[in-house]
Amino acid sequence: MSRQQVLAGTQVAEPREFVLAGLKRSYAEGRISIREFERRASGVLDSRTASQLALSAGLAPVAPCARGLGARLVRRVQRLALRAHGVFVAAVAIGSLGLWELAGGRDFWPALLIVPALAFFAMHAYLSRRLSASLKRRRWDL
Repeated sequence: MSRQQVLAGTQVAEPREFVLAGLKRSYAEGRISIREFERRASGVLDSRTASQLALSAGLAPVAPCARGLGARLVRRVQRLALRAHGVFVAAVAIGSLGLWELAGGRDFWPALLIVPALAFFAMHAYLSRRLSASLKRRRWDL
């Protein structure tokens, strides 16, 4: 059987068929040998639970609660990092404005510090929102 014949017919209806389709794709792309494909496929067909299915396919099973914990941890770390970044930007702005005022307040050099700091903070906030939206789209917040 050629690799192209194995790759044909990849529509799936159940998890076992989904895993078999992935194994077929891996074989067709040359990432696993025919012997490895046959060993894993027989394990997939003999599996009775989702954990057995994942183990026979060579995957580490991920419990839904673990996915939810991962998403919550990512969001918590995001919020903490964004808060710390905001405090840093505020400190830079206030400190540089104070020094500028003490120095006589002629040329407005604090803008050289404040503008890039605000730009990086805005980019950080935007990317954090994009990551949260991506996690929601991928249903990682069960």
